Amino acid sequence: MVNIVHTRLDDRYIHGQVATGWIPHTQSNLVVICNDAVAEDEMRKQLISIAAPEGVGVRYFSVQKTIDVIHQASQKQHILLLADNPLDALKLVENGVPIKEINLGNRAYSTEHDIKVYKSYHVNLEEKAALDALVSKGINVYYALTPNDSKQVYKG
Repeated sequence: MVNIVHTRLDDRYIHGQVATGWIPHTQSNLVVICNDAVAEDEMRKQLISIAAPEGVGVRYFSVQKTIDVIHQASQKQHILLLADNPLDALKLVENGVPIKEINLGNRAYSTEHDIKVYKSYHVNLEEKAALDALVSKGINVYYALTPNDSKQVYKG
């Protein structure tokens, strides 16, 4: 069975909070970035990879490829799964990716994402509905920027 040790929604993917906080805290040795646009963008992949700690692998998959290949991961791979939005997370869950909880990290305010869910996490109406659907499926959704922060449980 695939060993997903942490799932986080964060539009910055690998950055200081993830590289020095979540990766060591979860003892992850592989980061899977699940996003259709990033999976196709070589420049962005290079920039994100620079932030990964030495010895931690990084893979970039579309949402569908993640669904298709995640179950082939070795038990030795302790996977930190990073996506940036609840719609992709819901698609993963609905297609059998074994996610038990989701950590909301950073997602900047924009005109497309103008609903503030937490201090640094914003969504649109469709994404808010996806968060609610994840909770209704029994997924523990919470906000915490770092592993040392108290978890703020999302209740919709």
